[in-house]
Amino acid sequence: MELLNQLEWCVHCFLPILKKCRGTKDFLVSLSNDKKKWIPVVYDSLPDVSGLSCIQRPLASTFKFKPQSAKFVRFDVMSFYGLGGGLDYFAVGG
Repeated sequence: MELLNQLEWCVHCFLPILKKCRGTKDFLVSLSNDKKKWIPVVYDSLPDVSGLSCIQRPLASTFKFKPQSAKFVRFDVMSFYGLGGGLDYFAVGG
């Protein structure tokens, strides 16, 4: 699974809208086949990228978990930097 923390920048990626605006800190990823019973597979943290340019911020963070099949993936923000959580990129594959 790859995640890239949210970085709020203008369309041209040169002028920040707000520094330290928002980003996900701690998160939980869970899997389900019926949207009723959720199995937690990753509980971890993302680095604070507020105030960094698109060139300065780290590449996507990779998190591993035991391979398993599921119909649904849920991402829960447990804590955040600034005004709220968010992601710029989320990929789960096998």
